Amino acid sequence: HTNIHKGLQKRLGFDTKLNSSAYAGLGGGIFHYVQSVTVQYLMQFVGSVLMKMDLSGTWDGTWDTIAVDGTNGTQMSDNIIHFTSWSADGTLIMTTESRNVPQRINATDTSYVNLHYGGAGTAPSGNYCIVWSNHTWIANTAADPDIVQRSTVNSYKSWNGTDSGSNSIVTAGDIGITGFAELNGLLYVFKKWSIYRISYLGGSPLLDIKQVKSAIGTQSQKSIIHVEMPDGHEVLMFLGSDKHLYIFDGYNVIPITQGIYNDNGISDFYMQNISNLQLNRVHAVNYRDLNMALFFVPLASSTD
Repeated sequence: HTNIHKGLQKRLGFDTKLNSSAYAGLGGGIFHYVQSVTVQYLMQFVGSVLMKMDLSGTWDGTWDTIAVDGTNGTQMSDNIIHFTSWSADGTLIMTTESRNVPQRINATDTSYVNLHYGGAGTAPSGNYCIVWSNHTWIANTAADPDIVQRSTVNSYKSWNGTDSGSNSIVTAGDIGITGFAELNGLLYVFKKWSIYRISYLGGSPLLDIKQVKSAIGTQSQKSIIHVEMPDGHEVLMFLGSDKHLYIFDGYNVIPITQGIYNDNGISDFYMQNISNLQLNRVHAVNYRDLNMALFFVPLASSTD
């Protein structure tokens, strides 16, 4: 983990929390789904099964299964799942790196349905999702890995109405979008070896898209986290494709792992020991209470 003063330490061991015997299997990470102050859940996929845990003062410790709607939904695959939420009504939106049809669920629903169910047009099947500037955005679609597509304004259900559309973000030798993040009201699109900034102009043209970095990017959407620094300014942190940890303020990208990048003969942990096979599975958590950024990485030849 790293603290806000840019130090980096290896944390040994783990604690078992929220353990339940209700279901056995490999989890794909937990998402804190906040619909309101009083309505909150922990959500995760275990294999291809969606599960939730209720908050009733404290977490109730039981994972409840949620089925796909047999008529209006599409089963999600056992793969990396990405979550975002539509703040206006708290709807949870889900995409998978298998590029399944995007799905959605509300806190009162007993099953999940296709994102475009009840709307106009069809949501693209893509890897990554984010809500920004009153649109839902989906990137790296089955049609084109360099596409970013947006919903109708003020809707997550409709995909062919006002201000809907798509943009290609093409970089020579750098094919495929690998993630999204918002910083200071702007949307940043990551590829393995480049970063782009999208500004929402709201007129014609609707967007301004500029490349802000080359030779630096990430392979893992889940490694990108939003952090507030001690002086109050906001940055993104992420694990680069070159295995450095970076701080990014929207303009400058600063590596913070030079001292532990290569084997120094003393520590068994160094950045180059992160597995090349699973860089897309790295994920991070901003532990705000302790001013820590926690990065979870596979080491050496790990495949899990």
